Amino acid sequence: MRSNCRSEHGAVSVEYVGVGVALIVLVTALALSGVGGSISKSFGYVFCTAASVVDGRSCEKPISEATDTRSPKEIAESGDYVALGDSYSSGEGADDYVDNTNSDDATKKAINDLPIDLWPGEPHNNICRRSANAYSATVYQQGDFEGDYIFGACSGGIASDYYENNHSGNDDEGPQRDLITEDTSLITISMGGNDFGFANTVAACVQRGLGLGGACGTEEDSVTTKAAIDDKLDELVQLYQDLENDAPDDARIVIVGYPRLFPEDPTGPTWGIAERDQPWINDMGTYANRALQRAIAESGTDVEFVDVTEALSGHESGTAEPWLHDLEFGVDGGNWHKPVSNNSYHPTAEGQNAIAAIVQQQIEEGP
Repeated sequence: MRSNCRSEHGAVSVEYVGVGVALIVLVTALALSGVGGSISKSFGYVFCTAASVVDGRSCEKPISEATDTRSPKEIAESGDYVALGDSYSSGEGADDYVDNTNSDDATKKAINDLPIDLWPGEPHNNICRRSANAYSATVYQQGDFEGDYIFGACSGGIASDYYENNHSGNDDEGPQRDLITEDTSLITISMGGNDFGFANTVAACVQRGLGLGGACGTEEDSVTTKAAIDDKLDELVQLYQDLENDAPDDARIVIVGYPRLFPEDPTGPTWGIAERDQPWINDMGTYANRALQRAIAESGTDVEFVDVTEALSGHESGTAEPWLHDLEFGVDGGNWHKPVSNNSYHPTAEGQNAIAAIVQQQIEEGP
């Protein structure tokens, strides 16, 4: 009779009821024992084990992941510190540059190109200007890192320098990402200011401040500058995702923002920037920092942002004791073709030290 018959399908159905019961038992046991790595991996193993009752499949048990009880600082200092980025990370303007990173032999090269040999030796061109006073150097010296300090930041850096040889042709500068290894435990990087064209924005204000035009910061200026920043968001999103993919799983990645250049309430012009233009430049700097934070949010990564807006507070350009260079004239690295110093509007050693204190706090406290 129908009620006494069990079809093959029915038999399988009964077995899956048993599987369901087994699954509940296994999940409960898992919860009580704390065995397993991530929830998804553990649940997948539990389901596989239960289903094996029916189809005989083999299941690979996930490796247990012990809870990491180390502090944020201990995690950051457990291996190598890799310092990447642009001039605000390299320490442009802070002096004491690492050998072979402060040589701009464009003048020498031009002389070497003449038909006669007037200057012996090959010219070397590298103006990454990595300073021993850069914030990363201070962080490393004051920390207790188990690994090495690897310094790859380069003045003038842009996002593409993370992936390719330095776009400015600096000698011996490969992709910055190549410095990240399985031993890396901390990465800091400032990147985006040059991509945003911020140096050109400041240069335009200098020209106007020197009487070569009207006031900076018109509505049109604001629209143009913000559009240039917004246009680079996708590149930064990709950069943060690639940073996380390139780094070891437990490495910390800290995105360092940019400090405010001028006082919130200016009291007069600085060498090159009119008083009327300073608040607008500050506003664009704020917009740039927020763009970095927006890119982090859109990246879906665990990279951290450290806000150094107030790092130079009370010591901005135009104050009595500035920790930031004003517009400066002079020759950098031996290139007489460029009369304006690259130090202009970059932190001094004191300014870098102030940034280091904020970055150090981020490392100790964590995200």
